[in-house]
Amino acid sequence: MELADTLEGLALQTLAPLLEREQALLAAEQIAIGLLERYRGAQLYVHSEAAIARRRRDRMIVEQHDGTVASARALAACYDIHEMHVYRIIARAQGRERADRRR
Repeated sequence: MELADTLEGLALQTLAPLLEREQALLAAEQIAIGLLERYRGAQLYVHSEAAIARRRRDRMIVEQHDGTVASARALAACYDIHEMHVYRIIARAQGRERADRRR
């Protein structure tokens, strides 16, 4: 199976419950075309599922953190990571937000 077919199929599976079939097909095709145009001819490193899970965890930490030390401690315990790692995750997210605002 070609990469284009795989991308389109995965996008369609994800979008089908959210959109009408024709809209989902069109969106899936556009996603596949966009990725292929962006990475055509490039060698790619494909992250493991663990990397995706960490990004999801990091988003949850940023959303749940209320700025208090108690919150950072609770999140560290909840996600079984060190409290300093919670602060690094938050700082990294804040850095991305600042960079996005400058664009």
